[in-house]
Amino acid sequence: MNKSILSLLLVFFLAGNLFAGNKKIGFTAGVVGASQNVTGNKNSIFDYSVNPVLAFSCNLHGSYYFNSRIGIGFEPGYIGKGGRTDFSTIRYHYIQAPIFCNFLLNEKLALSAGGEFNYLVARYFHNTAFDYRSDNLAELGNRTEFGLTAGVAYEIFHFMDVGLRYSHALNVTEEVGETDNVGNPLNKIKFYNHYTQLYLRFKFQP
Repeated sequence: MNKSILSLLLVFFLAGNLFAGNKKIGFTAGVVGASQNVTGNKNSIFDYSVNPVLAFSCNLHGSYYFNSRIGIGFEPGYIGKGGRTDFSTIRYHYIQAPIFCNFLLNEKLALSAGGEFNYLVARYFHNTAFDYRSDNLAELGNRTEFGLTAGVAYEIFHFMDVGLRYSHALNVTEEVGETDNVGNPLNKIKFYNHYTQLYLRFKFQP
């Protein structure tokens, strides 16, 4: 995990020196409402409904504007995801690298859209019925995740933004297979991460 963080810091440093124009650097911290969408459970006898859990995120920030309206942003860092059912809670810890386009509507308000790459470093399962907590199960899940993001940000001060972002995974996070009494496959239940993030971004122009 330490190597992953050092790699992200190096990428951020190189990206900051690559663009010598209208750029800003800083960091972003946020609260995350994370959950999972479920598919393939229509004919299942089990309830796979997933409720949200609270997590947090902490990212470096770098942005560059090509003109007065359009720019790009890059925010490598950490984000927590997961979900909760009636009997269990699962939490994922990702190193992430979102990259997005920024569209300034005016001097204060900006829209953003893009994608993110996530790499799973830790996965923990808590069975609340028996109070069982697992060790790190990252090796058992899908470790790489790609998602689409969209958001809006408002500049409160020249050095600080407040923003709201939504993201949904494109590939499967977890997969559960159901069989009948003799082992014949019945349903393939798939879980997809998604989250809503409320964040503060602190920035300055080098």
